[in-house]
Amino acid sequence: MQKAIKYMRYGAESSRYISIGCVEKSLHMMCCWAEDPNGDEFKYHLARVPDYLWLAEDGMKMQVNFCYDNLNSGFVILHLVIVAYKLSLIMYGYWGICFIYGTFFVLGGLASVGKTYNNSEAVRRAVGFLLSTQNEEGGWGESLESCPSMKYQPLEGNRTNLVQTSWAMLGLLYGGQVSDLNIRSVKLLIHISYIGIQSLIPSDVVHTKD
Repeated sequence: MQKAIKYMRYGAESSRYISIGCVEKSLHMMCCWAEDPNGDEFKYHLARVPDYLWLAEDGMKMQVNFCYDNLNSGFVILHLVIVAYKLSLIMYGYWGICFIYGTFFVLGGLASVGKTYNNSEAVRRAVGFLLSTQNEEGGWGESLESCPSMKYQPLEGNRTNLVQTSWAMLGLLYGGQVSDLNIRSVKLLIHISYIGIQSLIPSDVVHTKD
């Protein structure tokens, strides 16, 4: 429970209490209210409610997507970059599974602030991690067991997962390593997407919540 509260509080503080989306915002507010209805954290959350809800001529409206303005996006990216450097860019993901997912987002954040493979050791480490976990046929596949163990674990039998392969390839693109998107990876992804061979490549769980 304390671990969940820690990450929830970090997400609220790093986004200036706007949170990642309307569902998370509502849950965070309820948790803060349950802990202390008169506490500062609950008040900070209340102050950002107009970013999600407003009254229009035809009724109440809700913003259902990400609501970060440019300033908040900058703070989120800054936090992302700081954490990424601390973890040597092998980033633990708290929604998707797990290190492939996290590293993909970290590389996207670093790219947005001008970090590339050529000018950043951190980006080179992240790219190296993705390439080191690539399967022989060109794809990627990470096990759910990476989450509780907090250590990268491949799918049993080094199977490939369509979604995780997409994350890894996007991460390499963010890292400026298009040359590493070899013909095996591209053909594999197109092949899986085109014919939908879920019987050959199991549809493993790729995220930790619905």
